[in-house]
Amino acid sequence: MKHDILPSPRINWIDSMRGVFIFLVILYHSGAPWEYAKFLNPFVMGGFFFLSGYLFHSPGKTWDWRYKLIRIAESLLLPYFLYWTLTYFVKAAYYEVYLQGNWGIFVPYFRELLSGCKLWFMSAIIVGEVVLTGILSVSRNTFYLAGMAVLFSFLWWLTPLSVPGVFWPWYLPSACIALCFMLLGVIVRANNLLACLERKGIVFLALLTYPLLYVLDLVFDLNQISFASNYYSNLLLFYLYALCGISFIYVLCSKFLSGSRVLHYMGRSSLLMYFFCNQVILLIARLTGHGWGLSVYVWSVVAACAACLLLVIPVEVTKRWLPWMAGMCRVLGRRYKQ
Repeated sequence: MKHDILPSPRINWIDSMRGVFIFLVILYHSGAPWEYAKFLNPFVMGGFFFLSGYLFHSPGKTWDWRYKLIRIAESLLLPYFLYWTLTYFVKAAYYEVYLQGNWGIFVPYFRELLSGCKLWFMSAIIVGEVVLTGILSVSRNTFYLAGMAVLFSFLWWLTPLSVPGVFWPWYLPSACIALCFMLLGVIVRANNLLACLERKGIVFLALLTYPLLYVLDLVFDLNQISFASNYYSNLLLFYLYALCGISFIYVLCSKFLSGSRVLHYMGRSSLLMYFFCNQVILLIARLTGHGWGLSVYVWSVVAACAACLLLVIPVEVTKRWLPWMAGMCRVLGRRYKQ
């Protein structure tokens, strides 16, 4: 039986949210001061995971776990592998082979590849989506999905997975927490909760609630978070901040920024912008002497904006010459659906 495998239509507010999130990620990596980090840390990465879950399965389509795994491999695992391989061997060829004459670069490459230690976010989202595929293959009942989110939260909390700063292969602790946000995204879409909450005005409370929570956090340092390091001073408080922050960005993007072409481009290119942002930020820092004497509050924003402009170059080059690294491979998916 043949299926329609055309890409789903774009959802403007989702592209806008992704655009905002990737800009905030770039801002954070541009040396954002503590006050900026306090604002964005609670919700940015959780927001990406939430959107991943929201888009993971359309309730109107037939569930096919085999096809879903193929799409995970094509859109996430393959780009991750290509980026990892390219950056590893370019760096190793210069620092190890050229400078030191060391050709023993292949064993470390395979060791790192099998442990999934290159980019924590990519490892966590790949593991999360694979596990989510298994969960949805059992049932897509809302109470079951909510129960699984609670179960994985307790699994993280009651086991050594909650110990911060300890490396686990494929960043399993981060994947546990990421999966909870993905499950929430699935639940929200399946039950059309955004529309329901909008009608009751609950979502719009985030416009007031999150700024208030942010001020309280600045004053009393309530919420210490490092998703990458697997550190949360209080997991429940983190969830509260994250949900309010995601709702805050949702309202801004769906009501005020849904038509922004700049954000749409950044959202649709967020994977490649994430891949290349650190290299571009480092280049900007070297070219400008680390800030031109500007305060860190101004410089981090200037550097982030400049990085977004310069990132267009590697993004477009990659889309043109290495589209599979941009998640544009559909070879296996097409063959499976024929």
